[in-house]
This record gives sequence, C-alpha cells and structure tokens, in this order.
Amino acid sequence: MTVGEIAKKLCSTELFKGIKGLEEIIQSFPPTEITLSSGERYEIKNSLALFCKGKADIVKESDSRIAYMKTVKDTTLLGLATLFSKESEYISTLIAKTDTQLILFSEGFVEAVIKADADFSLRLVTLLCQKVRYLNRRIDFYTCQGAEEKVHEFLHRTADADGIITMSMSKMSETLGIARASLYRALTALEDKGCMVRNGKKIQLIK
Repeated sequence: MTVGEIAKKLCSTELFKGIKGLEEIIQSFPPTEITLSSGERYEIKNSLALFCKGKADIVKESDSRIAYMKTVKDTTLLGLATLFSKESEYISTLIAKTDTQLILFSEGFVEAVIKADADFSLRLVTLLCQKVRYLNRRIDFYTCQGAEEKVHEFLHRTADADGIITMSMSKMSETLGIARASLYRALTALEDKGCMVRNGKKIQLIK
C-alpha cells in the first residue's frame, strides 16, 4: 500500500481521525505489512496493528487453554496493550479466518503522533480507559458464582441496543470458559424464566 492509502485507512478510525501531517510521520516511521492465510497465527508485540483486510479471531492462550476474546474485521486497531512495555509476554494471539492483511506501526510512530497532536493523546487515553472497563466486565464474567449467572451477565453485557446477540454456542462456550453442556443448561434455564428467546445462533433478551 502507498503512504497515502495507509494514511487514509488510519484516518478512517476514530483514533486517527483528523491527524495533520500523518503522511509525513508514516514516511519517517515506515510501517510493516503482514499478510496471513486462513488458519495462520500472529502475535502482536510492541506495535500498533491496523487490521486492513479479512477476518480474524483474537484469542488468549494460557497453558493448554485457549479463550476466545473477539472477532475483528476491517479497520480495527490492535496491539495497544503491547505498546511501551518491556514485557516479553504476548497479550493475545490473532488467528486468521480468511486471507488477512495487517499493517504494523512502531512505538516510534505512535510517540511521534502523540507529540504532534494533543487531540490524539486525549483520544488514546479515552480508548485505553474503555479497554480497562472492558477488562473489568470480563472479570465480572469469571467471578460470577454459577454458569447461569455468568451467562446472564455475559448476554446483558454483549447484547446490542435491541437486546440481540448472535454467536454460536461453541464460541460462547470458549468466551465464557464453561463447558457446552453447562452453557446449554444455563440458556435453557434463562429461557424458561422468560429472560431470553433463542433462535439458532440468535438470542433475543426480554426486558
């Protein structure tokens, strides 16, 4: 991709919207393009990654267990938690579901943008605070007492404005870290109580 194309892609994200002199900063800190085929894995470290093409799952690996975090698509920014850290541990792993393209920006690039634009700094802090709140919600899922409570909490946190969640049972099981049998029992119990209605992968919460 050309510098202009990369700058246009970056500016389509909320974080980089309206940044002045972005092309010059990109030229000073040339990014790296990464392409992955379906099924290939990549661990982002000490870089900000712009997901430019395709679809991929973000997972967290711990020992032999893999926990699904989210699915990402075009113009998603990844790797914020890996910036400006001396830690060698990877935060999360990206697994491509289709042919995928990433553009990696160095810490030097991010530092240059911070120095060039005060509004960017504020948006960056805001985004990081949102991620902290997201992680706190994830902690809520894992500290719930039983499977039914955990599933109920997850559904309310994940539903869109219309109270709808669309996710396969296997993906939900991975996300919550509970067995599929327990997940089915919890969903059945919630449905029996009138909390939700299931239709395949679609779940409609009832207020």
